[in-house]
Amino acid sequence: MLKSNKLSVDDVLALLPTDYKPLEIINTRQKLYQSPKGVVIFRESKVYQDKNVLWTAVNKDVLDDVSYLCLTAGYLGVLMIPASVLVQYFDNNSISTLKNGRKNIRIRIEGERFILYDADSPEIDLSSYFISSENDDSICDLIQSASIEEIWKKAEQFVDYEEQYREGFGIKLRRESKMQKERISRIEEYTCQICGFHQAYVNKNGKQRFIIQVDHIVEKSQGGGECLNNLLVLCPNCHAKKTYGIIKINPDYTIEENGERKHLKYDRHLTKRHE
Repeated sequence: MLKSNKLSVDDVLALLPTDYKPLEIINTRQKLYQSPKGVVIFRESKVYQDKNVLWTAVNKDVLDDVSYLCLTAGYLGVLMIPASVLVQYFDNNSISTLKNGRKNIRIRIEGERFILYDADSPEIDLSSYFISSENDDSICDLIQSASIEEIWKKAEQFVDYEEQYREGFGIKLRRESKMQKERISRIEEYTCQICGFHQAYVNKNGKQRFIIQVDHIVEKSQGGGECLNNLLVLCPNCHAKKTYGIIKINPDYTIEENGERKHLKYDRHLTKRHE
């Protein structure tokens, strides 16, 4: 279930790949920021936990003068939606209008996908405009508190991105699901699948975490994403060996290390997940 805690403005600014400076405060929930890439309007959104829906209302006239609407998505991250996408959507569909010319924005959350919808209008997928939060503590807390059955269900239902990179803000942005990676870590009990390394520690916030990393079997640059069969849980040492080509992963999930072929030492979600 989506939590209702929100990112602060400072959290949001830290996620964005360029510097934004305060420009104007329209009201307590609506602020304008300026960057080399254009003007952005920051808008808080309400989160309906029972329906996994984000809701807000924005003045269409304001959108005519900005480049992006930056909408918080709970603690998960932000949606950096081009204003032109929303203006065209409002113009072409029967979106309800509130007082003072404000338009309703309803966004349904489906895992890591965000769908703009209205009762009488075609839906539009906004997922390509999502920027994941760097707030790893929140993601870890959520995964560690969920049941393993729920984790499995979400991991198997995850729909990978059609494109692993996207253009935005003048640069090429890598799309990655930290939530899915944390799910796989939990399924594998935070244990390196190659050597069996398992080590807990307490972070600066007093929370138990694990020295573990999750890597792609097929790299992002080759089209690999965060689907269940493309993630491998590794300790930092084995991760480094894979990066430098000392360890290679075969299509059948066997390992080759320095010419020696062997099986994964620990495996729940790849070869053994259906046993």
